[in-house]
Formats: sequence, C-alpha cells, structure tokens
Amino acid sequence: MALSQEDKEHFELKILAESVFKGKKKSYARSLGPRFLTDRLGAEHKALRQSFTNNILPSGENMKYATPVIKYDRHGYKPRERVLILTENAVYILDTLKTFKLKHRLPYKAIKELVVTRESDNLLIVRIPPELKKDKGDLILEVPHIIEALTKAINITSNPNILKIVNTESVSHKLVGGKEGVIEVRTGTTPAISKNPQSGHLLVVASP
Repeated sequence: MALSQEDKEHFELKILAESVFKGKKKSYARSLGPRFLTDRLGAEHKALRQSFTNNILPSGENMKYATPVIKYDRHGYKPRERVLILTENAVYILDTLKTFKLKHRLPYKAIKELVVTRESDNLLIVRIPPELKKDKGDLILEVPHIIEALTKAINITSNPNILKIVNTESVSHKLVGGKEGVIEVRTGTTPAISKNPQSGHLLVVASP
C-alpha cells in the first residue's frame, strides 16, 4: 500500500531522528513509538497561536512546529513558561502571559549551534553569537519532546551539523560580556532541572 504524503514525510523524519540520535542520546529510544507531531500547543494556547499568526508571523512564513517550553534565566536560573515556534526561517520564543510578547526571533543562520547532553534530559542550549547583544547570551530551554523538536529543526534547516551532543558532567553557557555560566549534568532517580543551592549552577538531573 502506498504511503500518503504525510506518512512519507513522517517516516523520513523518523529515519532522520535515528541517524542523528541513535546511540548518542539516551532519550532516543522513548521517541521510537509515538508519532511525531507538528503542534504540541493545547487549548490554553489558542489565543497565543492566533496572536502569533495575526501579529508576529511575517508574510510568507509558516508555522512548522510549536511546543510549550521552560526557559531558564541566565542569572539565577528562574524558570519561565514560554512557547517555542519553528518556521521555515527562524526560531521564535514567546511569552505565555496575556500579551504573548515576542521574546526572541532567531534566524537559523544566526544560531551557532544547538547543544544537548547525551543523557535522557530535555535540556537544550541555543548558542547565540555574541554580536547579537540584545539576546544577552545563550538561551537555556527545557523542551518536552526534545528528539521530536530537534529532528524538526534539523529537517527544516537541512543542517545536522547545527546539533552538538555533549558527553560531559558540565556544560558552559555564554552570558553577555563574554562571561560564562555552568550547567551541571548528573543522573538520579528524580529527574529535574533546578538551581543547585550549593554551587549556584543550574543542575540537570536525568534518569539513568
């Protein structure tokens, strides 16, 4: 039986995910069964989606992927609810509060790399060149369906080299002015991303 165009595209995404993540990121196995979706926004995001389409999305651009995410402040690591949207040309980060304010628009060509750990966590660091001063350094995100989201981004950009998978106990993130922060990566029985009160670093605990 011939595959529909939608099923064919989905099959190709799954093959891409395998080539990028198999044996390299521990959460890959969990992505095998479930179908990849293009829209993870719930009914509570209906107004945000409408506002984005009507007021922010440039003519000629289309939403290719959308998901709720948590953004961590670079100083203090306070978690904030955001929505991440991918189009053909850029990554958008929106505030989920009433104004649905556009917090970031990053054209793919302006992103140095997308950094993840090899563990089963959902941490994503979006490395931004220092010349983009208004963005004040790298973005630190927690992305719920991270294999799905990154496979979509790689498929849109046709650039698997944008992704860097690190196998270290700590990873740095850039702050404005050339300074750096540190993110610690550990495994444990209670997965979480939170500030380590001892070190002051962001601590990522991934399930073994």
